[in-house]
Amino acid sequence: MTKDIIILNHIHQTADMGKESLLHLYSIAEDDSLREALDEQIAGYETTYKLSEKLLKERSAEKIEDVKPFAVIMADLMSDIKLLKDPSSSKIADMVIKGSTMGITKLTKLMNSYEGEDKEVSDLAHREIENERNNIEAMKVFL
Repeated sequence: MTKDIIILNHIHQTADMGKESLLHLYSIAEDDSLREALDEQIAGYETTYKLSEKLLKERSAEKIEDVKPFAVIMADLMSDIKLLKDPSSSKIADMVIKGSTMGITKLTKLMNSYEGEDKEVSDLAHREIENERNNIEAMKVFL
């Protein structure tokens, strides 16, 4: 059960950070089609956030871990710095792809060491990896 909570908290935090980061990038993006793609990803993260929270509560998790506000502020600041010279759709898409790739890598590592038998947790993790892959594909058209 402990490993289930760790994975669910990781998914919960990743969805929270993904949503917050994309909201910030959405406010910077000028291309309507990019904003639409970001909006779809934000909605996906919101769904995952709510589902992971529900699963954590069902498993009586003592602590549901959201992303710390300081981490969100720092991520926004780093985004602003990276986009200072080049705020193009291509640069924004590149940043989103890198974030999604990092999410896939971290969750895959966790799942490779997962020994639990909770099908809902496993299914959510695999679905989230697939969602990140789809997010990458959606951003490639803006490169």
